[in-house]
Amino acid sequence: MPTMRQSNPEDRSAAWIEGIGTSVFVPSSYTPSYSYPVVVWLESSSGDGQEARDWFPRVSDRNVVVISLQPPLVGESEDQPLGTWRTRPDNVWEAMDYVEKSLAEVQDILSIHPERIFLAGREDGAAMAADLVCIHPHQFAGILAIDPAGPWADQSLTDWRALPGKPAFHASISSEDPAWLAHLERLGMSVQHVTPVSKAELAAEIGRWILSSIPTAAGL
Repeated sequence: MPTMRQSNPEDRSAAWIEGIGTSVFVPSSYTPSYSYPVVVWLESSSGDGQEARDWFPRVSDRNVVVISLQPPLVGESEDQPLGTWRTRPDNVWEAMDYVEKSLAEVQDILSIHPERIFLAGREDGAAMAADLVCIHPHQFAGILAIDPAGPWADQSLTDWRALPGKPAFHASISSEDPAWLAHLERLGMSVQHVTPVSKAELAAEIGRWILSSIPTAAGL
């Protein structure tokens, strides 16, 4: 599991806190008395482990905490240098344990809102994030999926009754997979789909989506 290490717990000036297997983005205006919404970003197995950094603080430099998690499983090929999220269907349980333990560690050092936790990711990270939201919808505020790729979990595990209206953001950048978009819509989620022309445009859309999904939050 990831382990957070911080030399000075009172120092919130740095944008990112580095850990083993995880990194945490801290808003520049961090205030302990405010409970921050959280984006838990599952890094893709094909990426460089820096995807969350590509988006934050680009999306927002205040009012949101971001937890970046590296794939925990050993990769099966050279195309998965960082590892992978799934080698078999029941990896969803391992992934959920990984996310929960990471959130618990971050809660020890930062003030986060337990009912404003969003799962996010790209490609297989997005697919796993979507699976976890579908299986545990009461624990997450929504899903942010960029180019989700791969199969979804056994539908018998999905909590169909709790998903209608759940916020979902689906973006197509490098690939267009109508199957995943249709899957999220079939589940009854409130899906916003975008096909941005630039990273700046997508960052702005993500920021607006997070804000709209948290009615009581201050401006991102």
